[in-house]
Amino acid sequence: IDEASLRRFGQWPWPRAVLADLVSQLSSAGASVIALDVVFAEPEQRLAIQPAQSSSSPPAPLSSATPPVSSMASSGDELLAQSLEKSRVVLGHYFRFGDGLGSPRCQLKPVSLAAAFLYGEAPPAYPDADAVTCSLVELSGVAAGSGFLNASPDADGVLRRIPLLIGYQGKTYPSLALAAVMAHRQLRTVQHRQEPDRSEWLRLGELAVPLSPQGALLLRFPSPSLLAPRLSAASLADSINEVNGKIVLIGGFAAGLQDTTTTPVASEYFGTAVHATAIENLLTGSAFRHTPNARLGEILLLIVLGVLSTWLIIRFPKGIGAVMVLALCVTVWCAARQLMESTAVFVSPIPAILLGAINLTVLGLVSLSLQRTRADSSEAQAEAARQFMISMLTSLAAIRDLETGEHLSRMKRYTWLLSVALSSHPKHQSTFPNHRIALISELAPLHDIGKVGVPDAILRKPGPLTAEEFAIVKQHVDYGRDALMRSRAQALMLDSQVFDVANNIISHHHERWDGTGYPQGLAGEAISIEGRIVAVVDVYDALVSDRVYKKAISHQEAIDILRQGRGTHFDPVVVDAFLRIEQWILRERDETANESTT
Repeated sequence: IDEASLRRFGQWPWPRAVLADLVSQLSSAGASVIALDVVFAEPEQRLAIQPAQSSSSPPAPLSSATPPVSSMASSGDELLAQSLEKSRVVLGHYFRFGDGLGSPRCQLKPVSLAAAFLYGEAPPAYPDADAVTCSLVELSGVAAGSGFLNASPDADGVLRRIPLLIGYQGKTYPSLALAAVMAHRQLRTVQHRQEPDRSEWLRLGELAVPLSPQGALLLRFPSPSLLAPRLSAASLADSINEVNGKIVLIGGFAAGLQDTTTTPVASEYFGTAVHATAIENLLTGSAFRHTPNARLGEILLLIVLGVLSTWLIIRFPKGIGAVMVLALCVTVWCAARQLMESTAVFVSPIPAILLGAINLTVLGLVSLSLQRTRADSSEAQAEAARQFMISMLTSLAAIRDLETGEHLSRMKRYTWLLSVALSSHPKHQSTFPNHRIALISELAPLHDIGKVGVPDAILRKPGPLTAEEFAIVKQHVDYGRDALMRSRAQALMLDSQVFDVANNIISHHHERWDGTGYPQGLAGEAISIEGRIVAVVDVYDALVSDRVYKKAISHQEAIDILRQGRGTHFDPVVVDAFLRIEQWILRERDETANESTT
């Protein structure tokens, strides 16, 4: 029943007289068995002589040699029954599970089944239906046999197997394919047998067909080139001789009938072709086998691939291990396919491959987590080492400072406040991310670390310094920079950002905006921003603090001096930022003094 047939005989369902004529033609041509993938559950509501193709012409006959049966004055059901009675026809029906709906009267043909389960406790129960939708008794009563059409896909939506036997009201019934093969080979009895290896087989005379649990047939779908011939009802007269001695299925092959399912070989596989595949598997015994040994092989394969994939992921670098696991999965898939093609034994590689994929994912995530943990730990250790180094250097600088650590503590706080204030300036918004502000404030106390190289007699001199003594004091910048370079060369400071900030603070905090500072005489923005910040903070704290050579001045006096140095000694932008936060600076100074007193 294809598109060409629908164009000739009209939309489906056709008048039953047309089907009666079709069955008669096939039977006359010598078809061994005719299996109908159709259920006639209701009486025909129209006379067979009614037009089916157009409003003016009756259905065309199937051949020019034989007049259409529909020309008789009988109903379509009677004509179809007469045709079935003269032919060897197997009708289809549907078993129903759970809904209780079905036909009120049915005349089905059960199978005579012998079970021989010598090595197990008991034969497995077949699926047991609670209702059936069948053809009219007037039709099924004269048919040579009947078979169910039930076929359900697996959980993933792919049809791989169909049941051959279903129980109903205490009897066992065959599928359409099994009923057709039994009629073709004129068998009255089949045997469901268990072998010593616990494998199950259905014996049809001399034929033995492997079964999966509950009497299902694991279909071996042929390649497209080996599919059973498909004949169109519209042009049957041209190929009628091809059916002699064959089992012929009548069913839908038109896309509009929506009788398709997904199989391992095609996303749209016609239902009638599924029954044809089952018939071919039964006649040749070529269906796939899923034996107990195959199931044991799946378990062993699961264990081996799980262990091997774990070892590969752990043993080799992440990228190489992943590639090797993927290659292993592809190898397992190809080996299972080759085994299936050569021996018809089905060993599913999917559980093992899924385990390999899960291993790859889980162990990859674990490895990444461990790497991040190690990186975090290493970073934390590096941060701790850096803090320890800065603390040690700061303590060393404090030993030579006349105010011990108080000046350095204030330097750190003032520098942080001033850096935060500058970060809001349009010119410096991108210069001061939070981590850089923290770094500048941490390293600011190192600005005078080079004073460790200045003699105590000069460093602690209570009066004014001579020109020669001041020249010696100015060398503390070079001493500090040289010490920093040596520490980096000896891997005591590997972080380039830490080094750059520390070098800028030590080297530039005595440079002046107008270029009259030391040691390099830099001017303007040639002076690093860290040096410009520390220059303002250092001068302010020196002015408001007592030193051996002078007394402290007031906060306001110090602010006036900073204003006077704006644009000459200091960067104007930095001074303006300092003036905006002078109240915060004063508060920090007072809190530091209170802490020192306490």
